[in-house]
Formats: sequence, structure tokens, C-alpha cells
Amino acid sequence: MNNKTQKEQGFTLIELIFVIVILGILAAAALPRFVNLTTDARQSALEGMSGSIRSAVAMSHGDAIVNDQLGATGSILVEGITIDLVNGYPSSASVMDLIGDSTGYSAVAGTGTVAVNNGASTVANCRIVYTDSAAGNPPSIVLTASDCS
Repeated sequence: MNNKTQKEQGFTLIELIFVIVILGILAAAALPRFVNLTTDARQSALEGMSGSIRSAVAMSHGDAIVNDQLGATGSILVEGITIDLVNGYPSSASVMDLIGDSTGYSAVAGTGTVAVNNGASTVANCRIVYTDSAAGNPPSIVLTASDCS
């Protein structure tokens, strides 16, 4: 067998560099999609907390109806914790006491309101604002999750 007739097989250095460059370009194009997952996760977590607050408020309002606590002020006992009521709904000062696990969220109280933020962030476009009930109306629960970056 003649050694000159056998052909070496493999990739040249130029071909390998070309493939690496193409992979780098593809990775750079895909990276922003993965970075955006953090924002989506924060928004989803905040939406979940909003649902938890809405459910807890509805259940405590039912408890207030049963216990005839629909006046301007009142209170109910939920799992050993006194929940202050405003017009039969949890007050902004005690609404977070209804949530079993609020780890990772911070609540900033105002006058008749509480802003629930995902983490220590106080971004206005990534929070839930709970406002006390006005007579004859349920409380306002406003979710803003347009910028949770």
C-alpha cells in the first residue's frame, strides 16, 4: 500500500475557527432570551402573590360576614392572629399577616395602603398596591408588573 494515496481526514485550523465563530454568534443572539427569563420569573412571582392576597382577602371577608364584622372597624381571628378589618375587609396594616409565607417580598406601608414589592425593590412598575376598603366597596388591589427587571 502506498502512503501517498492515503488521504488524511480531519478539519483544518481555518474550518475549526470558522465553526467557533459561528457558535459564538449564535450564543450572543440567544443570550438575551435567557436573560429575560429573570424578568419573567419576577413578574410571575408577583402575579402569584397578587392571587394569594386576593384569595386571602376574599376568605377573610367571608369570615367577617359570618362573625358580623362589617362595620367601619372590626377584627377577626385567623390561625391565632388578629386581623384588623376596615368595612369588613382586612386593613392594609394587617393584610400581609394573612399570607402564610411572604419570604422574598417586602411591604411598605402608607396611610391606608401597603405596597408589596418582589424583594427589596421599590420599583413603581413592579409591585402590588393594596388600598383599604371604602364603605360599601371592596379594597383596591392593583398589580403593576410591567418593569420587573
